[in-house]
Amino acid sequence: MFTNKSLIISKKYFKVRIYFVENQKHLFFFEMKKYQNRSGNSNVKYYQISQDSIIIIFNCSRERYTYSYRSAGSHHVEKMKKLAINGIGLNSYILTIVKYDFEKY
Repeated sequence: MFTNKSLIISKKYFKVRIYFVENQKHLFFFEMKKYQNRSGNSNVKYYQISQDSIIIIFNCSRERYTYSYRSAGSHHVEKMKKLAINGIGLNSYILTIVKYDFEKY
């Protein structure tokens, strides 16, 4: 279950938001990095990169969208990781290439 509980940690050059996810027996947390949005018109707000997936949170939603090797393909996920790190082009890539290829729970 995704909760509204979050903690923002500010560093000198970046801001990190940590979300807490509650399970029946455990409390998990994961680090979300703020998308740099170099173009100034992206809907991507936060992202998290893992070994075989990327999780995206958009400006208009609090939902997490997970694009994994299984759902979108390794080539697309690796491209999305590079775009996220560069801070430009990720929203366009999602809209034109992998739009609905996120994990559905």
